[in-house]
Amino acid sequence: LLRKLADAEQKHDFYSQLYKQYTIDLLRLAIYARSLLTNARLRAYLEQHHPTIVSRFEMIIADARG
Repeated sequence: LLRKLADAEQKHDFYSQLYKQYTIDLLRLAIYARSLLTNARLRAYLEQHHPTIVSRFEMIIADARG
């Protein structure tokens, strides 16, 4: 029983750390995407040449907001 409890605690710690890292990475990506899209010249270029990237960046920003 103690072994199962220790294994469960170890798995919980692993997935908790993984979730924290995922959240941090998403936040960093959202900040970067927002900085790209708030640059008027860069956004115009992306909208003209890579519209799917603009929509994906907007989705990332929206997902980061929650």
